[in-house]
Amino acid sequence: MSNDYSLGIDSTVGKLKKGDHIFTVDFGKDKEDYINTISKNDSASAVVIKDGYVPDKDVEAYFAAADICVCPYESATQRGIVQIAFGFELPVLATNVGGLPEVVTNMKTGYVVEPNNPTKIAEAINDFYENDRRYEFIEHVKAEEKRFSWNRMVECISDLYDDFWCKAGNGLNYT
Repeated sequence: MSNDYSLGIDSTVGKLKKGDHIFTVDFGKDKEDYINTISKNDSASAVVIKDGYVPDKDVEAYFAAADICVCPYESATQRGIVQIAFGFELPVLATNVGGLPEVVTNMKTGYVVEPNNPTKIAEAINDFYENDRRYEFIEHVKAEEKRFSWNRMVECISDLYDDFWCKAGNGLNYT
């Protein structure tokens, strides 16, 4: 395995201000490589590692402390991480896998980069901080809030019911 992990870690750690931290939560299959790369970095003390399941009661603390949620998945099913991040008005950097690009709008609610490409992840992180995109992205995240709300889900279910059940004459139309 190459030392590609250092690109994202070194790039990000190098931009930290005093007191800032990177929270690394839930490693994939390359946990040892990440830990080795982090331990060799001059600012390793700024990296907080929390490996494993985070209980619901602790989730808020991680999202509230973050500037951006980075989801560098190689493959993904919808786990809801993006919607949770959006619920905390947090932009997301996601890889172009599974349903993630359907939820994250590149350069609006965050970034969508190719998977397995630490250089692109590092470039997006650099762009986020160098161009101070946090508040710009947060405004777009807020605008997307309705799209992922419970009310919107009820509207969609009601529309499906109307389209497929009521139009076939199989039920009552409540709209």
